[in-house]
Amino acid sequence: EKHPGIARKGNIQTVPTLIVYSKGGEMKRLVGLQSLKTLHAFISAMTISDVHKNAAGGADAGPPFLHGH
Repeated sequence: EKHPGIARKGNIQTVPTLIVYSKGGEMKRLVGLQSLKTLHAFISAMTISDVHKNAAGGADAGPPFLHGH
């Protein structure tokens, strides 16, 4: 509600929405209220190789629509 432009650019239609970004691009997304078990599984499924595969060549730049805000 406070930042509708960010929500629109990130295609966020439901709260809560958890988005993992790597190198400025979306890597994974989890939408809606989740159990602790589901959150743990979601986070555990992200391996170091996933992060390196998506962020090769540098540090995570974050979502492009947040730059300059």
